[in-house]
Amino acid sequence: MTQPPTSTSRTPSVLPAALACALVAVLSILPPSTSRILIWPWAGFAAAGWLLALGTVFYRIAAGRPHARFGGLIDAGFVVLALAAVASAFASPVGGAILPHVLPFLGICSLPYLLLPWLHSDNIASKRRFLALTTGLCLVIVAVSLFLWLNPSSGFRGWPLRNAQPFGHSNTTGSFAVLAANWLAWSAFSLNGRARLLAASGSALAVATALSSQSRGAVLALAAAAGVFAAIRLLGRRRYFTFAALSILILAGTLAASSRLRELVFHQRWNTSDQESNRQRTAMILGGVALGNERPLLGWGAGSVPQVFPRVRAPLPGTADNFLHLHNTPAQLWSTLGASGLLGGLLLAAGIVRRLRSSPWTPARAALAAGLCGAATVLLFDHPFSAPAFALLTAAHLAAWAAPAPARATRPARLACGAGLLAALAVLPSAARDLAARAAYSASLDAADRKDADTHFAELQRAAALAPADPYYGHQLASVLLGGPPVLSIGRIHPAAAIPILRASLDHNPDLEYAHYNLGWLLLDSAPAEAAAHFRAAARLAPQRGGVYFGLGLALLKNGDTPAATRALATECLHDPAFFWS
Repeated sequence: MTQPPTSTSRTPSVLPAALACALVAVLSILPPSTSRILIWPWAGFAAAGWLLALGTVFYRIAAGRPHARFGGLIDAGFVVLALAAVASAFASPVGGAILPHVLPFLGICSLPYLLLPWLHSDNIASKRRFLALTTGLCLVIVAVSLFLWLNPSSGFRGWPLRNAQPFGHSNTTGSFAVLAANWLAWSAFSLNGRARLLAASGSALAVATALSSQSRGAVLALAAAAGVFAAIRLLGRRRYFTFAALSILILAGTLAASSRLRELVFHQRWNTSDQESNRQRTAMILGGVALGNERPLLGWGAGSVPQVFPRVRAPLPGTADNFLHLHNTPAQLWSTLGASGLLGGLLLAAGIVRRLRSSPWTPARAALAAGLCGAATVLLFDHPFSAPAFALLTAAHLAAWAAPAPARATRPARLACGAGLLAALAVLPSAARDLAARAAYSASLDAADRKDADTHFAELQRAAALAPADPYYGHQLASVLLGGPPVLSIGRIHPAAAIPILRASLDHNPDLEYAHYNLGWLLLDSAPAEAAAHFRAAARLAPQRGGVYFGLGLALLKNGDTPAATRALATECLHDPAFFWS
């Protein structure tokens, strides 16, 4: 690894990569972690980062710079995904609310191209610097995770609970740790001296972090990665007995590491918590399939799941009424991007598999293949791309695996870059308004902390006006008018003023349970028939919601339909026994 550079390609500057890794570390370890990227001013930093990444990638590809693109099926897959994201957002019935989500989607698609010069530069020092940065990033996150989990004085409840730190959700923690373990293992094979020892130690810590999450997907992903590595290293040398023995050890280790899997294997049942988790995962997958079936070509658009999932919720198992994303990437692609998204994903997978024989199976390359297999397994159980650290490591695995295409500027590449630039410009106004609304909402929260009710209300109004298609701000405004936080609602309670706000949100998206439920109560006296319709809609969208059938029963009584009212009130008693006894 001490050969001099053999190419005149420009060495990437270490400063942008260092700043990016520092930003990802901050977004990962400071609460509220994965949601911090949605909060002003961090959302602004993220948007600037995505625009910078897209601009850099478009310039490098259009100019025919070295290490600018993958070529073949991988490029085709990303082009299909990017075009599908833009087209689906503009065609979606909830496009106004989800258009700002296109920019981060395009940014994540650009990450592998951004990392190509680092991982394939002929300058060995450049690659070492990048590996040092990512090794440090992974070590910081897994060390913080284990510290918060094991140290009771940190304020978290730790052992024996599932480790959800620092991301706030154990599945995200486990998913990131799997990728970190495999990435650090590959780094250890690619480095030497103390750097190799540090990376190998970090890989062991990441494995411990993944196991502490008790995520079944993470444990199975570790087993799949270990199995692939063993198969590559042993079967090629015809060490079949050794491979069989190691496979048994991997299986035994998997069961020893997961009490949840042991329960299934030895007792042929899941515990109560896992049964509910299974029902919710089944609801996610079936709901995703149903949503994709409604719009099979382009889906509902990136970021649309929380906006539209309630429309298919009623017949599904589980108790959760809604989800931010589906914990299954194929289902997520089908529901949000339809057949176009699945096609893009299949092209990417085919491009990855096609590179299996592109170079000899060194230990480092075997570790990278194991990492890709682990990532693929994780994506069957989760879709944690909202965590920047996970997105970065996924892109790094792909960029390290697939060698770049020869440096040349081609007409199709220029056309693709032009189309991508136009797409980014098309969503930029929506993204700018969204950022302004987030800034106004952040100012309203600051005013709330100061107990400044007037400024709080004014900034909420401003946020709702800047992003009228996003129901969140309007519903927060309606909450104040309905008597939400008492300190902030003093002098503002005006229920009738909330009616047009809630109706406007339903004009943008008729599948909003909050608006239907509150309109049902607000219209109960003046328009009982309309109130009953809103309560029925709320019951369809959120079957577990307490008070829905009670309100429906009252509305039906006011309409003179006593038998239907009786059935509604009886249903409320079944849903909420406390209501019956009260």
